[in-house]
Amino acid sequence: MEDTHDTQAAQGGFSKGATGRRDHSAVDYIVDRVRRAIREGRLVPGQRLMQEELTQGLKVSRGPVREALRRLAADGVIELAFNRGARVRRLTHREVVALGEAREAVETMAAELAARRAAGSPRREELGILTGRLEQAAASEDAAAFTALNEDYHQLIFALADNDVLDDLNGRLHLQVHFIQHQFRDSYPADWMHQAQAEHRQITAAILAGDVIGAREAMRAHVSRIAATSAQMPPKFYEPI
Repeated sequence: MEDTHDTQAAQGGFSKGATGRRDHSAVDYIVDRVRRAIREGRLVPGQRLMQEELTQGLKVSRGPVREALRRLAADGVIELAFNRGARVRRLTHREVVALGEAREAVETMAAELAARRAAGSPRREELGILTGRLEQAAASEDAAAFTALNEDYHQLIFALADNDVLDDLNGRLHLQVHFIQHQFRDSYPADWMHQAQAEHRQITAAILAGDVIGAREAMRAHVSRIAATSAQMPPKFYEPI
């Protein structure tokens, strides 16, 4: 991997003597580390995954690394190509459009259910608190903090929706949303945080007021705008590296 920070952080991930772990435990660990690095933007779409660096950085043997890469490929997280090795998946234009459509449907329903059920949730107050923290991050132009808080914000809405099927659908879409964020991260409009935060305020107000229609439509406008922005990116952002 090109990112030495992840390699350094991973070196302490296995305790001394961890070579005695069962292979499947090591495979789970490697899969988790790669997924986390993608979520945090330390591995980006198109970036190569070197087996030797994974082996050394995570203190594991080659067998679990190979199995972890096969699992990640089966899950659509990475791409494996003969004589080219492994790369973090880079979404096509068709996939970006499809993901936007699916995300709009799932997140719109989550916002609607959150508006119906938030009043009885012990986590209701967290939504206002998170919205305030997002406000501070946007005001200070702290993109890293805003991105992390934005993820917490959307996941909290799913928690307030309290629907296991929606949670499962969200889990399937979640990592692909990070692919989009990092694939286009240097090309979003300069005021993207302020646009998103204005929409967050509307979503929060509607959910806390129990306004089902308002929450649904505010979320729909938010997600569809982001999807349209991503879908309109120039062809160069979809070309293989």
